[in-house]
This record gives sequence, C-alpha cells and structure tokens, in this order.
Amino acid sequence: MGKSFPIIAPGRALYVLIYIIMASLCALMMPESVWARDRDALRPNIIYILADDLGYGDVGCYGQKEIHTPNIDRMAAEGIRFTRHYAGAPVCAPSRCSLLTGKNMGHASIRGNKEILPEGQMALPPSEHTVAAVLKDAGYTTGLIGKWGLGGPGSAGEPERHGFDHSFGYLCQRQAHDYYPTHLWKNGRRVELDGKSYSHDLFTEEALRFIRAGTSRPFFLYLAYTIPHAALQVPDLAPYADKNWSGEKKRYAAMVTRMDRDVGRILALLKELGLDRKTLVIFTSDNGPHAEGGAHPSLFDSAGGLRGMKRDLYEGGIRVPMIARWTGTVKAGAVSDHVSAFWDVLPTLAGLAGVDAPAGIDGISMEPLLRGREGGQRRHESLYWESHEQGGGQALLRGRWKAVRLDVRLNPDAPLELYDLESDPSETTDVAGRHPEVAAEMMRLMSDARTDTADFPLIGKMSYGFGPYNGWIYALTLPVLALALFAFARRPNRRVLAGVWKKRAAATNVSAALSVSAQAALFAVAALLPLWFGTWRETWGMIAAIAGLALYGASRGFLVFRSAAAADGAYSRAKAVSAVSILIFWTGVAVSVGSRLMLCLAGVYMVLELVSILKTRSVIGTGS
Repeated sequence: MGKSFPIIAPGRALYVLIYIIMASLCALMMPESVWARDRDALRPNIIYILADDLGYGDVGCYGQKEIHTPNIDRMAAEGIRFTRHYAGAPVCAPSRCSLLTGKNMGHASIRGNKEILPEGQMALPPSEHTVAAVLKDAGYTTGLIGKWGLGGPGSAGEPERHGFDHSFGYLCQRQAHDYYPTHLWKNGRRVELDGKSYSHDLFTEEALRFIRAGTSRPFFLYLAYTIPHAALQVPDLAPYADKNWSGEKKRYAAMVTRMDRDVGRILALLKELGLDRKTLVIFTSDNGPHAEGGAHPSLFDSAGGLRGMKRDLYEGGIRVPMIARWTGTVKAGAVSDHVSAFWDVLPTLAGLAGVDAPAGIDGISMEPLLRGREGGQRRHESLYWESHEQGGGQALLRGRWKAVRLDVRLNPDAPLELYDLESDPSETTDVAGRHPEVAAEMMRLMSDARTDTADFPLIGKMSYGFGPYNGWIYALTLPVLALALFAFARRPNRRVLAGVWKKRAAATNVSAALSVSAQAALFAVAALLPLWFGTWRETWGMIAAIAGLALYGASRGFLVFRSAAAADGAYSRAKAVSAVSILIFWTGVAVSVGSRLMLCLAGVYMVLELVSILKTRSVIGTGS
C-alpha cells in the first residue's frame, strides 16, 4: 500500500497560493540595485599590476637573493605562484595588446612596437573588444593607471575608447622611458607637470584614490607600472645606498624595491577597507628583463637562469613571474606549473565577472584553477608567439617541446631550433636533429598558428616604412659630418675642392654625380628599414659604421684643413681613402638593417666612385 500524503484544507491551500504569488510579485518589483548588490557580492574586485621589463628572477619568491621584495613575496605566500606563465610578446606594445584582447601574436592586431610621431604608438583598432570593455559591460568600474602604449592622444587607441572609465598616465611608451615627465594624460586631457615629479609615485597615489572611490561596486584596476623599464631613475637608493655596488645596480634594485613597497601599500589599503576577501590581486611583468639605460640582466641574474632577455623568444624573453592573491578563495602558498599566457587573462576575468568572453579569442579561462577546482581546468594544446624585432622570429610551445625560428624576415627557410624544456629549461641544446619528426610537426603548427596581416608581415618579407628607429639614425651621421667638414674647412681649400668639378671632363662628373645619387638611394632605403636592435647585426653594423665615419673624417679632414692647396696628388689619394671609408660606413648601415638591397647599392656606389677617382687622378696628373 502506497504512502498517504497530508491533505491541505482548501482554505489553507488558498492561503499558501496567495503567499507564493505575493512573494513572487515582491521579487519582481525588487529594485534592480538590490539584485545588483547580491550579484556584486559574488564577483571580486580585480587589481592587475603589470611591471615593465621585470625579469622572471627579479623578485624573492622566484629566487632573487639581493633585491628585497617582501610584499610581492607575501603575495605569493598568501596566494598562488605560477612557474610557467608567459607574456604575450617579448616587447611592450604587442604584449599589452595580447593581454587586453585575449589574442596571441598569430591573431593580434598589434604584433610589434610601431612608433607614431610625435607621441604614441600604433593605435588599438576600434573593433577590438578589450577586457576593460567586457568588465565595464558587466557593471564594473574600470581604470587604467600607468603606461598605455596602444595609441597616442586623439587616436582610436585612447583608453577611454576601449572600456576604461578612468585613465591616468603615459599614452606613449617612448615617453615612459623618463620617470620625470613634462606631462601625463588624464581621461583624455593633457596634465602639465614640472619635470620634478616621479611618475611612479604619482601612479601609486592615483591607484590608492581609485580604490578608495570604488567600494560601492566592483572595480577593475589595470595598474601598469613602468618600473624597472629604461632609464634607471629613482628618488633615493634606499635600502642599497651603502652597498658596494655600481650606481646602475643600486638604482635598479632601489626601483624594484620601491615598486614592492607600493604593492604593500595597496594590499594594506584593501585590508583597511575590508576588501581583502573581495579582491583578486595579480602581479606580473610584460616581458623579460632589459639591457637599456645602464641595466643588464647579468646585474642580478634577472632572467632567473633562463636563456635570453627582452626581445628574445627564448624563455628569458617571454616567461614572466605571475602571482594571484585572493584571500579566502585562492589557496595560500600554492605553486602551479599550469602553462598559461597573457591571452588567458581576458577569459579568466570575464568568467570571474560572470559574463562570456568575446568569440574568436585564443585564451582559456583560469577561473577553475583560481577557485581551487584544478580538475576542471582546461589546458592549451600549444602556445604561439612571433616577434617583429631583430629580424623577425617565431616560437611555439607544445608539451615538453619548445621550437624557435629566427631571422625569418630575410630567410623564409630559416632553420627551426628545438628544445626539450623538461630536461633543458634554459634551452642550451638544440635537439632538432635528434627529433626530426617533432621538429616537422612544430613547423607545421607554427605555419597554421598565424594569420597574415598587412601591418606586420613576417615570413620572408621586408617591412618598408619610415620609422623613428630606422636606419636613418645611423645614415644621417655621414652627410652631417661631410657638411661640417666642408663648412669649417680652410677657405682656399673649399675653393680648390669646388674647382675640381670644373677641371674634370663631363663624363667624370657624371660618374661622380651618379655615386652621390647611389648614396642618396642608400639613405632612402635606410630610412625605410628598422634597425635590428639587440642583435649581432646592429652591434657589428654600428661598429663598422663608426669605423667608416672615423676613417672618412681623418681622410677628408686631411684635405680640408691642410695648409697647402687641396687639388694636388694628395687629393686623389685622400679621395680614394674617403671612398673606401664611405663603403665601410654604408656596409655597416646595411648590416644594421639587414638589407641585401643596400649592400648591392653600396657595390654600385663603389664602382662609380672608382671611375671618378681614376678620371680625377688623370686630370690632376696632367695638370689639365
């Protein structure tokens, strides 16, 4: 016999029904703000702190022994430390583009540092839906403080056009090299400064104000510090002033410790406001350590034993520290070897905010891992990077294998290097020859990982276009030196040198004019090609260019400053030396920009100059 159920009296049943209807109506009529408060209680505030060019080994919890970083180390002790987190790219702008858009370098709209004069870099397109826009749509107050680098003033890349309610800092990463700027930008408005204010300190104070003002609803703060990038400038050397170190080493350490101090101030404010358990704080860096402004990774083993530095696709250039602290949610003292990258940030933060990430991105949400559900964490099959610095390069990580190709801009058949990161995390031994089948598969995956873009051609292509850091920087020194020597020459020598043209045959002058035209073509090509900063090409090219300049100055100076008349046998000898010195100079510039075309033009120049020299010698020798 089945169970019997109590029978509700008709009157009581009507009472229950009325109660349910009234409760439902009250719920429906409840103010939206009440629903929002309940929803917001489940979503964390997010503070994403991005250091600039901080190496994997620059902080204590990643093995640093000499630089003091107690607050960042405390973050690791109270949160989770990632040992296999990767930047979006080995340089600033593309890495930040990847962070904000959730796309790797095979699909990102900005894949290299492309400078815009007088202020700014290539603008982030309006079509890109950034993490700030996603969180703003989800009801977050959003703020950027620090360095932007994805579009100058008045461009489509301004922070306010990409989801940020509030912004303060450098729009141009070139200007962010100096910690004592003449101006910054706040919400699209230029803020004039006296050149005596330390920008990092201004950013910290603005960040503290933003946090205090944002307690009524969830907030997202992207705090993009500039320490320890470029110029080694710091108001004081504490606590390293008495160390028996070089000035560069003291300044670098003092900058990192100053940033650590301010990370501590932010954590203290969260505790003061009762936001400790409601706020996820992430600390990381945009790429590997740099060798600029007097700094070098060797000062403190900043790459943490990894190979390479900023601009390299080896681990030292792209593997970065990452710590996530969320009291009460993230397990304290945890260490994770989960392989992740900047393009995972957008889907992770979208998931924490309770909204969907945009379609067409490359990232995978790490929300399960942060919430302690590691079993539900999806993993990447592979990670892809490409670089448009140093001749262009590609890198791909899949499981234990890491593949790297270099100089692909000039050589579409550039060889693939293969490293086993499980046994060789410092990438010391190329094992491509031992594992040809793995190398072939990695090459195929590299080819499939990217889409072509007109703004950033890569494989076997030379990207022509004027830029502020192109070869003209070197090339300009030769005409400046030539004009200076002529301008300060003895007046009689100037007249005699000018008179040589009148004495020579028309054919000789034509060949001389053509050699000048060849140099003009060399200059034009140099102006359209970027220097290969940080490579052997730039180093040896610059050495050759300086040697050529020195030899040219000596030989030409011999003519223009000698007391005797210039047009005698010494003229042809000095002219021959000058021609060789100019050839050495242009060869150096050609190597620095990696241009075979320039080497060919330099050869043409030399042939024309030899004809002119031989003809001129015959003119002077006959006295005609």
